[in-house]
Amino acid sequence: MIGLYYRIWVDCIKRAKSQHNSKRDWAVGSMIFMSIAMTSNFALFMAIFQRHVINNYFYKVHFSFLSGTLNTLITYVFLFIVPCVLLNYLLIQLLQL
Repeated sequence: MIGLYYRIWVDCIKRAKSQHNSKRDWAVGSMIFMSIAMTSNFALFMAIFQRHVINNYFYKVHFSFLSGTLNTLITYVFLFIVPCVLLNYLLIQLLQL
C-alpha cells in the first residue's frame, strides 16, 4: 500500500517539475495538490462510513464559541486538512532518510 502511495507522489513530483512555470516552487505545489486530493478522499470516506456503515457520527468536533459557518470551517480544517498535510509531510520526510 505504501508503495502505491510513493508511486503516486513520484508521478505528482515529476509532473510538477516538468511544468515550465513551476521549476522553483514544485515542492509546495505538489504538497498542496496531494494534500487536497487526500483530504477530499478522506472526507468522502468518512462521510460514507459514518452514514451508511455505522449510522453514527463519531468523527466531529464542536467549538461552541464559534458561529455556525466558522465552526464548520475550523472543524473541517482540524479533522481533515491538518491530519492529511501532517501525514504527507511525515511520509515524505521518511522517504528522504
